[in-house]
Amino acid sequence: MIYYGIVEDIFDPEKLGRAKIRVHGVHSANKQDISTEHLPWSLTMGPVTSPGISGIGQSSFLLQGAWVVGTFTDKDFQDFLIMGSLPTMSGTEFGNAQFGFSDPDSQYPRELNDEDNNLRVRGNPDPNDYEVQGVYQPRSAYAPQYPYNHVYESESGHIKEYDDTPGANRIRERHNSGTYYEVQPGGSKVQRVVADKYELILGDDTIEVKGNVNIIVSEDVNLSVAGNVTANVGNNVDFLVQGDVNGEVRGNIAMRVGANLDDHVIVEDGINIHTPTNTAGLSETDAISYFETAYPEIYQRDLMSKIGAEWVLVDKEGNVKDVTSARNGNIDLHIEGNLTGLVDGHVDMTVLQDAKVNVKGDVDLDVGGNMDTLVKGTYRCESEGNMTFVAPNIDIN
Repeated sequence: MIYYGIVEDIFDPEKLGRAKIRVHGVHSANKQDISTEHLPWSLTMGPVTSPGISGIGQSSFLLQGAWVVGTFTDKDFQDFLIMGSLPTMSGTEFGNAQFGFSDPDSQYPRELNDEDNNLRVRGNPDPNDYEVQGVYQPRSAYAPQYPYNHVYESESGHIKEYDDTPGANRIRERHNSGTYYEVQPGGSKVQRVVADKYELILGDDTIEVKGNVNIIVSEDVNLSVAGNVTANVGNNVDFLVQGDVNGEVRGNIAMRVGANLDDHVIVEDGINIHTPTNTAGLSETDAISYFETAYPEIYQRDLMSKIGAEWVLVDKEGNVKDVTSARNGNIDLHIEGNLTGLVDGHVDMTVLQDAKVNVKGDVDLDVGGNMDTLVKGTYRCESEGNMTFVAPNIDIN
């Protein structure tokens, strides 16, 4: 025979998921006749999808005040077996904690004369729609229709939704703090973390994005890399720094400008680095590849050299086999403040074309050793003011 009852105690001292049930037609509502304390503990029947052994599967989950259905397994009506729960509509006749058939702690039901199944199942408006959204955060795809949304909610408000509503199917898992993720109908995923986020990966991590990536950070970004950082950019790099740029390099800096003919990178109010357009020529890597392909029978790396702006390939007898122009690039520096440089080693500079320096202020040149100047063309010196040479020996021819 099937009986109905209401859960009055779930705090099983043996922690087996048992509950105390006041059964209609068996127990009185008057706690003077039988108190909650004296109700027997009842076992809970689980589904075949939960093994119920060795902690595997889903634990039993009942709340005080919930309706259940079951049967007695003995003739004395002492061993009640809980077969399931009955979500209904809790009325006022079962809400007074002074009597039986109610939650002794007066916590449930939360609302009287309201449906016991979850409001998200019923398709009610999203109760979290008021929350602050990110500037670029997509809106939730929440649009459930009964009976397609399958919801799990815990006592504190943790929620899982598997919504099969046609045209609005989605998955959402939400912490009661407001942190959640949602997989939307088209497969997009929205993740919202209301506090800090930390992720530890003990192996490798690969992120592949076939679209665009937008990163918006309201405060600082700290990047620590124990190994190398390699960045391959297929097109331009544009950046704007509204404050200072401070850097320390404890090794060497190698920069090649002009490796790609059409690249053009511009940084306003700072440094402009660009490559010329419509300029034929090869980089060192391209020149190696060119000679290897064109002359595989004679090519050796030590037979290729750069003379001026040209890569030259010679055969084993020293005769020039082929010549190709090297690619040239430009670096334009536009600095509205001061430029200070300190070089602890040597500076070697070779300029293959003209060099022009126009200084509108003073120039102080302090040379600690010898100063050698060789001009193979015309040397010209003009001064609109005074010119003074101070040295023990000056020989001007």
